[in-house]
Amino acid sequence: SASLDGEVRIWSTRSGVAVGVISGHSAPITSLCFTPNGQHLVTASNDKLVKMWSGTLGSPVHNLGISGQHGYGHCLVFDRSKQLVTVGYHDGFVLKFNIQTGMQTFTKKVHAAAVVAIAIFDDIHMTAS
Repeated sequence: SASLDGEVRIWSTRSGVAVGVISGHSAPITSLCFTPNGQHLVTASNDKLVKMWSGTLGSPVHNLGISGQHGYGHCLVFDRSKQLVTVGYHDGFVLKFNIQTGMQTFTKKVHAAAVVAIAIFDDIHMTAS
């Protein structure tokens, strides 16, 4: 779960007990998702950073993209390859990042206003935002 305080709390779905806290954003977190293998967590925040963390320890792995280049990220989704995360930004851009390298692989302005939701259907290579 993410909060307006910029922290992420990791909970056990079995016991309901918090098992970890991730701090490192200086503004509210707008979106988060685990990598498909569950080993990492990706967060987007109003501090204009998209970060990848160790999913169990909460230690930072790397920042994705250039800080503040496109405002803040609103939404995140992984594609079927499990290697790319797509981020929808406040300025109408959609960017894709390789989670292994942290490098940007795709950039396109797709809306005049903020991108607030993204869905991917890999079977026909389509992304909806």
